[in-house]
Amino acid sequence: MLVAIHNDDSPETFEEAMNNINDDKWIEVIQDEYNLLLINKTWTFTKYLKEDMQLGANGYFASKLN
Repeated sequence: MLVAIHNDDSPETFEEAMNNINDDKWIEVIQDEYNLLLINKTWTFTKYLKEDMQLGANGYFASKLN
């Protein structure tokens, strides 16, 4: 049986993460994720024209309980 446990202390937005008591930890995690995206060449920054279609991106914050 699988059980999901939600930690209500996890921020739901970037702003909440930056205003969280553990903001230094969130910054570290965000930087680690960013570095992995670059290392794995998952995406790169590019310039685009206004008429180009843009794709959105989503992320989420979650605290590990163990």
